[in-house]
Amino acid sequence: VAGAVWAFGSYGILIKLPEVSAADPPIFQLYFSAGVALCSILVLALTPFSFSFWGFAGAALWISSMMCGKIGIDGIGYGVAVATWGSTTMIVSFLWGTLVFAERPSSITGAVAALCTLAAGVAGVATAQSGSLGPPEAEAAAEAFLNQ
Repeated sequence: VAGAVWAFGSYGILIKLPEVSAADPPIFQLYFSAGVALCSILVLALTPFSFSFWGFAGAALWISSMMCGKIGIDGIGYGVAVATWGSTTMIVSFLWGTLVFAERPSSITGAVAALCTLAAGVAGVATAQSGSLGPPEAEAAAEAFLNQ
């Protein structure tokens, strides 16, 4: 479990490497998906499975979200991008659970307080990001634009 937490929590850091950052999102996703598929084959060799169209739908959503994730990391940085999509995922999951699947939290007040705390935390992360815009070329372009 610790290995999975480490791998899942740090995979996006490599997106900041110049070689990876230069790749278009679909090309990046092609290589990323190939790596996930190869790792999954190892798991599927040891685990019974069955195909489902829901799996294809989930894969389509995952691929599009990963391409958007690369764009986000390239644009606003790893910390802010991950905090933003992570918290958005939690809020959407909460709404699906409560509104679609009729799962009621044990405390409505606690749930609302937790969602507000989550939103405040993301706002804090987003406003506390460094002044760096990323690669030196991007910083130089932004500086030239601001000095016009």
